Amino acid sequence: MGLLDKSKDLDSTEEPAGSTISPPKVAVKVATRAVPKVAKPAKAAKAAKPARAKRERGPRPHGLPAEFELAGTVSRFSCWFVNFIVNFGLIIGTLPLLMFDSGGGGTGITTYMLIGAIVAIISNAFILPIWAGRNVGQFVSRTKFVNSSGKSPLFIHSVMNSSLGLLSLMGFFVVFTQFQDIQDDKTSLIWFIVGAVFIILWFVNWSIKRNHEMKQGLFDLLFSSYLITHTPTGSATGWLARLEGLGDFGDKYEKRVEAREEKAAKKEAKSKLNTEAAGESEEDTESEEKSAKKSTEKDAKK
Repeated sequence: MGLLDKSKDLDSTEEPAGSTISPPKVAVKVATRAVPKVAKPAKAAKAAKPARAKRERGPRPHGLPAEFELAGTVSRFSCWFVNFIVNFGLIIGTLPLLMFDSGGGGTGITTYMLIGAIVAIISNAFILPIWAGRNVGQFVSRTKFVNSSGKSPLFIHSVMNSSLGLLSLMGFFVVFTQFQDIQDDKTSLIWFIVGAVFIILWFVNWSIKRNHEMKQGLFDLLFSSYLITHTPTGSATGWLARLEGLGDFGDKYEKRVEAREEKAAKKEAKSKLNTEAAGESEEDTESEEKSAKKSTEKDAKK
């Protein structure tokens, strides 16, 4: 009996004939082709603002020291304008009072104005150039005359430059008043010639200064002098210090003019860019219209 039980146990442990052992599944990895990543285009860097163009210096006289700089157009204009106001402002204001005065001799205020005009002309055209080497216009514009060696020219140069406009005006007056008597009176003829010389000198000086590359006039060429910018040293005292203080008004005016010119230049550059952009957009629209027209013609042929 014991043997029979063991045989039954062996038979029960045997697998049935129809059963099959399934093999283990092997995971097969399919190699995928690596797709290269396309790098994103870098953002275009912002265009740098164009640097402010430096003012080109004009021609420089030979031998002038490097620390001196020729005066610019604004300084020259302010110098001329201030001298014109100082020399002729009171005279211009007095003329209407003389013309409309019934007595013809002028009122008290007119007399005082004429005296003040004469004092201003003599001071600005003769006294200041001899004493300080500069006139009121040059103090306001912070300019002065130096020769090629960097020293102040002779006082005759300053006197002639400051008084030439006044002398030409006197020349006009003398010529028109003495013109009728030049045939009968030799004195009138002499004064007529003197007045004509003053007028001719003014026109010659103006013509030379206008056409010269460094804006030198007749007396500037004769004395080898140049109008340069003046930097105050602070050592002046008394009336000279007060006159030097007038240069603050000239500096303010020059800065205002430079700011106006810079603003106008920016506005002009902006308008130029706008016109260029408008021209490019017009070209793009024309090309689009042409391409659209060609496509419609092709469709019509089909």
